[in-house]
Amino acid sequence: MSAATKAIAANGLARRAFSLGAVKALDNALQFLLPVVLVRCLDAQTFGEYRLLWLAAGSVLALATLGMPGGLYYFLPRSDARERRIYIHQTLAFLAATGLVAAFIVSPLNPWMPATLHPLAKYGALVPSFILLWVVSALLDALPTVEERIPLQAGATISVAVARAVLVAGGAWFTHDMNVILWFLVATVLL
Repeated sequence: MSAATKAIAANGLARRAFSLGAVKALDNALQFLLPVVLVRCLDAQTFGEYRLLWLAAGSVLALATLGMPGGLYYFLPRSDARERRIYIHQTLAFLAATGLVAAFIVSPLNPWMPATLHPLAKYGALVPSFILLWVVSALLDALPTVEERIPLQAGATISVAVARAVLVAGGAWFTHDMNVILWFLVATVLL
């Protein structure tokens, strides 16, 4: 490989990395600003339940995925098309199974549910549904990047981040109801 080819490849990689970094920075900025808006729209108890939901979702996502979507960064580039499909399907099945376990852990049906999560029990199946979908959607955060579809990943991340911020903030502003916020969160995960 010539020096010019290496320089062109490095420039393309830098541009793709910068675009993904900028998109993730925008997503993090929206995630930072959303609670600032919500604290002004919701009463203290509802805002506390919202923060508790995200504490549970973040903990579940860190534990339930076990790094499986990240493992695709190693396996997919080294595989042919048939093996790629197998790895993706196995990861999807694993995330669905661990998502179901995690959804049960945070559901009101769990007799051993931690006492700190009891305030979320009044929302019924919405919280477990959100947790299940959140865990399964972790694959969608990694897959386009693994397949080097950077514009698709950037567009999807921006679209979902903006939709989540607008819907959740709008739901809180107009209704002040955690049920509406949960429905909007489930809807944005389905996007």
